[in-house]
Amino acid sequence: MKNTLGTRIGALALSTLLVFSLAACSSADSSESAQSVSHDQSAAQSSSAAPEVDRSGKANFPEVTGAFGEDPQIEAGKGEAPTQISVKILHEGDGPAVSINDTVMVNYELALWDGTKIESSFESGHPATFSLHQVIPGWTYGLEGTHIGDRVELVVPSEYGYGDRATASIPGGSTLVFVIDVLASSSGSQADEDTLSKGTSSGKTAPAGIIVEGEAGKEPTLSFTEGAAAPADESRTTIINGVGDEIKTGDYVLYRAVGGVFGDNATVSSAWSQGPMAAPADQIEVVGAHVGDRIVFVTNPGPTPESGEAPMTVMVIDLVGLMRAK
Repeated sequence: MKNTLGTRIGALALSTLLVFSLAACSSADSSESAQSVSHDQSAAQSSSAAPEVDRSGKANFPEVTGAFGEDPQIEAGKGEAPTQISVKILHEGDGPAVSINDTVMVNYELALWDGTKIESSFESGHPATFSLHQVIPGWTYGLEGTHIGDRVELVVPSEYGYGDRATASIPGGSTLVFVIDVLASSSGSQADEDTLSKGTSSGKTAPAGIIVEGEAGKEPTLSFTEGAAAPADESRTTIINGVGDEIKTGDYVLYRAVGGVFGDNATVSSAWSQGPMAAPADQIEVVGAHVGDRIVFVTNPGPTPESGEAPMTVMVIDLVGLMRAK
């Protein structure tokens, strides 16, 4: 249990603490990215101004066949490709709108303007999940305002994709054509306040020296008993049992977190106000837990470059929702 837990949630500990450290100066998000849409946002978003997006659906789009949920066929484009990020809704969903700060779950197919297929999550059978701040600008701004259940055709000029550089099998200067089924979003998948507030005590307490206070559904406080010995082992303790949906294999769990280094109250910080983060339920070993659970993780992320020591990290995580492909 000890080694497995450290392996599975060590990365979560580090990413959460990174969010804490950046909270004062910027907004951050943590999730896994799709393959060809993952991007460092460097060149195309160096300006603070958002690019103009044509949402009229009347731009020059390649022909697409296939219904929502089906593997689409993207034909070669004809004539000049659009010079703006261009969005066409092929199927209208009835779910919540997607925010630019969301993490989304999608199926997608990517082709070049000449019809060359690059990749397809429809064929792999694994939807992609990522923050809209971790992808090419064409996706960030093109998917903003779409709805859960939409099938979207998205044309991305090279300056909002990969520019003039070649990336894997995508030549430099390529116009990208996507068909995207929007399956879920973080803002549309959070449990309501009433559900989160109904959690009850599990009868268990955090390990010795760790003090966690706060009502179910509210931001908890974390502190450490002065002079307490650090826990010898990593652990996971559910101190509030939620009443929300059971989390299953393949789900992405939404969570809010407070954390710090054991014994050092000065390191305690909270990412609560930044909104929920997302992570694969399997990766952080919360399959079988419920939305509304409050879990205290004690982990050892490994020695730090500065001191070489390996202090125990404590995280208090509230599971506030889940994203599940429907």
